[in-house]
Amino acid sequence: MRIYSTLGAEQIIHADGTFDADPTDGSFEVPHHVGAEMLALHADGKRAFEDEPVRHARLTAEARAHREDPATLLSTVEALAEGLKAPDIQAVVDAAVREAITAERERVAAEAAELAALEAATKPDNKTAPKK
Repeated sequence: MRIYSTLGAEQIIHADGTFDADPTDGSFEVPHHVGAEMLALHADGKRAFEDEPVRHARLTAEARAHREDPATLLSTVEALAEGLKAPDIQAVVDAAVREAITAERERVAAEAAELAALEAATKPDNKTAPKK
């Protein structure tokens, strides 16, 4: 059974052996009974481990939420910019934030144009519609 730590664990020490995380994706390949025990563990009310279907669903939902609302990302970047008003790093932060905001605005505009083009392509052509 393949499981993933949600807390960044690099090793599982169990009565049945020690299991190290795969360096490529952080997963653990464990026997089913060990995996079932690990999946039952919680820390601060959150799962300590997740299996592949749960991880896939979570990552998909996170990616979908990000893609569906790029304005949220833009507002987050702008809020971070406001929060980083330390005088000693202000010029560097301002430049980086302006660049990030510009790039995000361009990406949002490109997505909006693509969406408009797709919507236009799916609308029936009024010129070829039969007249009543």
